[in-house]
Amino acid sequence: SRMEGLLGETLKVTLTDGRFVVGTFQCLDKKKNFILYNCEETRRVSDENGVEGDAKRSLGLVMVPGKHLVSVELEEKKTPDDGDGASAGGGGGGGDGGGGD
Repeated sequence: SRMEGLLGETLKVTLTDGRFVVGTFQCLDKKKNFILYNCEETRRVSDENGVEGDAKRSLGLVMVPGKHLVSVELEEKKTPDDGDGASAGGGGGGGDGGGGD
């Protein structure tokens, strides 16, 4: 099935209450219950001034009931480049050097 190709991939699962869980996909049953490991939950919170932010917590192993799923997305792989322009192996010229006389 299509989901077999996602085993071991990092997924972002959005829940009916607005939370989302990001973790490594391990299993899916016939009722569309997802099992993810190395999970982190994120939820929107407001402080006393009404300023919204994200509250995160580590959960470890999680079973997400299929009836609470809104969406499932494949998370992009993180690269060593954190936005500082110095990515490892990125943007090079292909490795031929281009200077052979």
